[in-house]
Amino acid sequence: MNNRYTLSTILKPRNLAITKVISAYQPPLDQCEVVSHQAKEHAALDCCNINQVVGDIIPANWGTVNGELASVSELVDELMIHHALADASIVRVAALFEVVLRTHGDIYSDLEHLSVLFSFLTDELRPLMLKEDRVIFPLVVRLEKAAEFGLNSLLSPFAGLQSPLRTTAAAREIVRGLFRDLRSAMSDFDVPMNACAGHALLYAAVRALDRNLEYHFQLEQTLLYPRAFEMEARINRHG
Repeated sequence: MNNRYTLSTILKPRNLAITKVISAYQPPLDQCEVVSHQAKEHAALDCCNINQVVGDIIPANWGTVNGELASVSELVDELMIHHALADASIVRVAALFEVVLRTHGDIYSDLEHLSVLFSFLTDELRPLMLKEDRVIFPLVVRLEKAAEFGLNSLLSPFAGLQSPLRTTAAAREIVRGLFRDLRSAMSDFDVPMNACAGHALLYAAVRALDRNLEYHFQLEQTLLYPRAFEMEARINRHG
C-alpha cells in the first residue's frame, strides 16, 4: 500500500463544523510511527497517540434543521450540506483506513476487509448523492415553485418524480445494506481490544457517518419526498 495519506492530510481543516471529542476511550500507547511525506522531512507522527490523532475528522451531528417547519427549499439546502459533510467524511475515513491498515494490518487482519467494504459503500454513495444534487433536488425545488405559483408550465413532460426516485430509492437501500454489513463486521463499532487511538478514531468516524447518513435518509423519505409527491399531485390536478 502506498503512503499517499498521512495524518497531516487527514487532519487538514475543511471549514466544517466538527467535534474534537470521540469518546472517553483511552487506548494504550504503543508508539507506532507513521512518516509524513507532506512535511518534506521524516517527521514521525504517532498514530497511537490520541493527542496527535484526534482532530478534524468526525463531523458534528447533522441535525440542524427543524424538518417539520422547514420549507422544501430549506430541506434541500440542508440535505446538500449533508452531502458536503458526507463527502468530506468519506475522504477522511478512507485516509484513516489507509494509515491504520498500514500501521496495524499485520495484527488486525480484518482491517483490509473493512477497508474494501468501506470502498464499496462509497462507490455506491457518491453517485447517489451526485444524482440527488444535480437531478432530484433541482426538480423538487422546481415543483415547489410551480405549486406556489400554479405554473404547471414550469414542468417538462419528463419531470415526474416516480422514475428518478425509484432509482435513488434502490441505490439508498444498497448503501444501507452495505452499512449494515460494515456495522456487523465492525461488531457494532465496538473498538477492538488493545486498539490504538487511530484505530479507535476510525471506528468512531465510521459510526458517526452511519448515524448521520441514516438521519439524512430519514429526512428524505419522511419529509422531503412525500411533500414533493404531494406538490406534484396538486399541480397535476389543477394543470
